[in-house]
Amino acid sequence: MSQNGMNTMRIEKNCQAATHIDKPSQASSPAARPTAVSLDESHRLNQAMTATPQVRSAEVARARALLADPQFPSPQSLEKVASLFAKHLSVETAAK
Repeated sequence: MSQNGMNTMRIEKNCQAATHIDKPSQASSPAARPTAVSLDESHRLNQAMTATPQVRSAEVARARALLADPQFPSPQSLEKVASLFAKHLSVETAAK
């Protein structure tokens, strides 16, 4: 979304709390689960892991530098994020 030339992010509260917990079905009981591991599935997992790109060391170094910087995130960035939270929370509260 763009508002006043600034990118904004919409944050919504999830007020839908669980009211009960379902009992596990018989399909999830230990007796119902297969006891043998599929070697085909294991092989596919190994292939997927081999095909996964390596960690980008330049990005890891950049992240470490940012985390080591006591001014990251900047006070201005924190203020902007806090304002967005406050704005959206106050709109939600007013609507109720």
